[in-house]
Amino acid sequence: VDSPHGKPKYPFLPLILNILMVANTLIYFTYQHLYLVFIATNTFVTVFETYLLYTAVFINNKGGVTSRNLCKAFQVSYFGGFLFWLVDMFQCDSSVLGKGMTFHVLWHFGAGFGGYLGLVALENCRVVALDMKSEIAYVLGFVPYVKLLDERQD
Repeated sequence: VDSPHGKPKYPFLPLILNILMVANTLIYFTYQHLYLVFIATNTFVTVFETYLLYTAVFINNKGGVTSRNLCKAFQVSYFGGFLFWLVDMFQCDSSVLGKGMTFHVLWHFGAGFGGYLGLVALENCRVVALDMKSEIAYVLGFVPYVKLLDERQD
């Protein structure tokens, strides 16, 4: 997170992460009939992202209060979605909320939005480490993103 702009500490990290992402997806689609594989791959990705966030934001104190709040929102959204998934798994026949909405849909929203919040927190850490002027802006009033501010004075 804190390496100088244009000089990454781990230059092959994006390639390694992309290979892991493709491998994870291939393993899942190959063995998706084995539900344990879904549990294992999802758990691996969740634990890995949580570890990255915890290390960058709480241990190394990167990104300040903004990243800490985004991390907390990540945990609430992701693990709240996980609770919906549990209800869907164990109460599958009675978990229809109407108009095609199920607890499984809420699980996907919670997990997806939570993962997104985690990435925005890491993005904010990187922007702070590079000493760039930025702020958190919102789309639709609740979807945050890191907005870079123009450093020029008009």
